[in-house]
Amino acid sequence: MIMLDGFSSYRTVTFLSSKSADTTLKVFKLYQTEAECQTGKKMKQVRLDMGREWYNTTWEQYRKDQGLDFQFTMPYAYQQNGTAEHTMCTILDRACLAMAESGMVLKYWADAISTIVYVQNLIPSSQQPSTIPAELWFRQRQNVSHLHPFGATAYTHIPSDLNLSKLFPQSVKVALLGYFGHDSYKLLEKNTGAVFRSHDVIFEEGTTHYAKQPTPISFTDENNPFPYRPSNQTQVSSENRSNDTMDKLDQELIGPPLQVIAP
Repeated sequence: MIMLDGFSSYRTVTFLSSKSADTTLKVFKLYQTEAECQTGKKMKQVRLDMGREWYNTTWEQYRKDQGLDFQFTMPYAYQQNGTAEHTMCTILDRACLAMAESGMVLKYWADAISTIVYVQNLIPSSQQPSTIPAELWFRQRQNVSHLHPFGATAYTHIPSDLNLSKLFPQSVKVALLGYFGHDSYKLLEKNTGAVFRSHDVIFEEGTTHYAKQPTPISFTDENNPFPYRPSNQTQVSSENRSNDTMDKLDQELIGPPLQVIAP
């Protein structure tokens, strides 16, 4: 569930266990409290589509209690909520790219989306090109020096209290899954699958991506996705082409030479 502030373009994402009216309304109440606290302004208007998860009596009763103005878009008229729709497409596209570049398995898709949303809030938007959404939302200057690519290789320090011996390794190799603000990171230890939080991290600033070069693909008659070939096209091997064959091929594809008869 993605919520977008119309003025600052600040995005908030929440992953739902279900799309019931009670679940979505609970998430919206938390978002409304946070939005009014951070911006210092009262929420007045909300634009939604005609989804059954919020177009119901539960949400309607809450609207009346809070005095909110709900603007529902027409069915199949996505352009009426174009900013939100474009935001969702952009987030999904960049999350797919981050997953492909990092080589992370599919079960970490939610972490990829959360990371993309976090980074998007630190990038100027087309609506406010002179500032970033997080500055308008939190009303303070933001620091971006802690940002690193999703899935980047890093090494986190093992506290001395957890080390059983001085000969044990002092750090462990991890991959970046996300952020906990500006001070700490969400990390994955790939060998054990453990996910934990740490602030004492050193990132590899060299080659950190999984996809280094596009993999060449060759097709055979069995797996060729484009099996259609025009019936009038003649296929000739490039290794055994003789002059006679080339002349015959030219006549079939181009036609006989043009003959001009003088009057």
